[in-house]
Amino acid sequence: MCFSPEMSGVVAVTGAIGTGVLIKKRVPKMQTFTFFYFAFLMEALQFFQYLFINLCDNIFNIRATDIAYIHLAFQPIVVNAFCLSLLDETKRKKFSWVWIPAVITTASWLLGFSNFFDACEQSNWCSGGTSCSISGMYHIAWKFSVNILYSVRFFNLIPLIGIAWLFCFFVLPALMRVWIWVIPNLIFLTGSMLLVGFLKSGELTAVWCFSSIFIIAIILLKKPKGEN
Repeated sequence: MCFSPEMSGVVAVTGAIGTGVLIKKRVPKMQTFTFFYFAFLMEALQFFQYLFINLCDNIFNIRATDIAYIHLAFQPIVVNAFCLSLLDETKRKKFSWVWIPAVITTASWLLGFSNFFDACEQSNWCSGGTSCSISGMYHIAWKFSVNILYSVRFFNLIPLIGIAWLFCFFVLPALMRVWIWVIPNLIFLTGSMLLVGFLKSGELTAVWCFSSIFIIAIILLKKPKGEN
């Protein structure tokens, strides 16, 4: 987890070993990739960020934070592909339409990170300049160099881009009735929102590292229905 470099490093190593085990056991490819994406890639990235934490002028800190944003941007696609892989073939075809909102959300996140629009003003998620990973109260906190698309907010609170991400992360899997994914993550989301008043600015966006634990549990405990 991203509570410390040691914990991130241990989970990353475990994720690398686990990915190899899943490949050897011929677990469906999308489930194996999702395990790799969260349990190894995300944790290894966070371990690297700890090496340069709070050094906002350091190019490695800046680029690692940029990559963390890109990792978040592609999660709607990865999560829904993973949920589809847990369904039988008939249901998978029935819910193939979830690719559309997932891809649109990822594209909007990437567009919000581009230079096509002016930079946003400094706020919770936005650095107003270069990206940076900093120390939060409990987790790594991020400041992203995003643009004015993040200024469009729901009730002046959450950016609409963020709401689209949450829709793909929770509502689409719920429509597919993949409760084994929805319920643990929804419980964690509720707990995270209750903590928001105690977390440093930008830290709430980093607490999704818990999803790697849910991914590990789902793949190891649920008998896969997908094809190899």
